[in-house]
Amino acid sequence: EADTRLTRFLHEQELLLSREETAETLEQVKGILDSVLMLTIMPTEGCNFRCVYCYECHAPVSMMSRRTLDHIQAYISDQASRFQTVQIAWFGGEPLLCKDSVLETAELVQRLQANHAFRYQSSMTTNGYLLTADVLRELFEAGVTDYQITLDGWNHDETRPHVDGHGTLRTILDNLTAISALPEEEYPFRIALRRNVLAGDHDLSWYDCLHERFGGD
Repeated sequence: EADTRLTRFLHEQELLLSREETAETLEQVKGILDSVLMLTIMPTEGCNFRCVYCYECHAPVSMMSRRTLDHIQAYISDQASRFQTVQIAWFGGEPLLCKDSVLETAELVQRLQANHAFRYQSSMTTNGYLLTADVLRELFEAGVTDYQITLDGWNHDETRPHVDGHGTLRTILDNLTAISALPEEEYPFRIALRRNVLAGDHDLSWYDCLHERFGGD
């Protein structure tokens, strides 16, 4: 039935499935998800940045309450043994404003892992401002090994300023440079750098800067 140029192209790229293929794929996905406990935890909606394009209202927001954190930890303790893999993604706001809550929860999962044979994976989406080499070492020891950081090139200080108005790019690059110097055999972490390409932004020298700093990493 792929009788148009578009549908033929999508079919050739294996982007279209029959009903039978769809049902089979969904069963495969369900089998995977049934074995993985996937949690995204937002310990705060607060942020130390004021990105100009952010959709949050920036009203003062409190950190996650002790009661909420206790309930999350109780849920993990109750559920973890039922799964082959436990995946926790830390999100925000800026999750490193609540580093103690992250470490406490991660260390709980590690204790549970010692008693149950599940695989533990943990990631964090952070703006990178508070992610010093020392903090990364702490988080790594607690099992948080994957990170995503967004940079806006040479416009970063204008589009992603600190809450007090000053620029943030130099601090983040200094953090990343120090982190990159950590011995790889001891700290096999992964950091993905995102780049927002904004209207009118045509200065490609930013990528030269990244290559000079991290091209060998």
